[in-house]
Amino acid sequence: MIRSFLSFCLRFIRSRIQLQLEIIFLRKQLEILARTCPSYPAFSNCSLNNSPGNGDPSHGDPIGTINGHLDWNDNIVDVANRWEITLKLKDLLSIYGSDTAPDSGITDVTLRRLQVFKVPQRSTINWENRRNHIIVQTGSFAYDSALVTIPRVKVYKDSCRLAVWYTIVSVAEQDIAPRQYVLAQNYPNPFSPSTTIRYGLPNRSQVTLTVFNTLGQTVRELGNGEQGAGYHEVQFDGSGMLSGVYFNRIQAGSFVETRKLLLVR
Repeated sequence: MIRSFLSFCLRFIRSRIQLQLEIIFLRKQLEILARTCPSYPAFSNCSLNNSPGNGDPSHGDPIGTINGHLDWNDNIVDVANRWEITLKLKDLLSIYGSDTAPDSGITDVTLRRLQVFKVPQRSTINWENRRNHIIVQTGSFAYDSALVTIPRVKVYKDSCRLAVWYTIVSVAEQDIAPRQYVLAQNYPNPFSPSTTIRYGLPNRSQVTLTVFNTLGQTVRELGNGEQGAGYHEVQFDGSGMLSGVYFNRIQAGSFVETRKLLLVR
């Protein structure tokens, strides 16, 4: 009799715990669905990727994408010349228990339903990704009139801040493209803490731009994606890095070039 009573109590407690977990899970989902910020982005590699639309302020799904571990804060900046968002990875709690998020992950970020931020034709998209106020990624590419997608953004469990802006390319610069691939020496060099890296592409190319140390270890990825013909600039910020010699390498198709950087304090 006592054993049956204890078994009943145990089943009752389990059912109550499961009910509470289900309520928590449903509340989390309702919080996501209740979001109404019109400038929520879309992401790759998602459990449910809503229609990003065609770029118009009211086109596409109005609800932010539901992305499993991937999440964002509502402090989105959507102004005339800049767009920013804080991204993060979060642990999940469901009726099946806790699902711990990894320390970091990679996703493409597509800007959608933009209310104010509009990229003019003949512009270069610039972007940077900061973690704890230190730049961990940066890049640029020619705007091609499609939805703006930032490729391979690294998102962390303790959050990061993605910023996107543009620079208008002059008619003279558009008409000039190098006859061959070129990676110029960064300027200034030596530098503290930031420097400008300039390179040229004779035609549209898949570009990888990285900085590595004397041990051959990659310390920063400055760009990874397809870029248009012409000259491009990337700002490299060495804040938080030790003084010393580093190397900047570009790979565009079969072209590979390396330059030495000197960071001083």
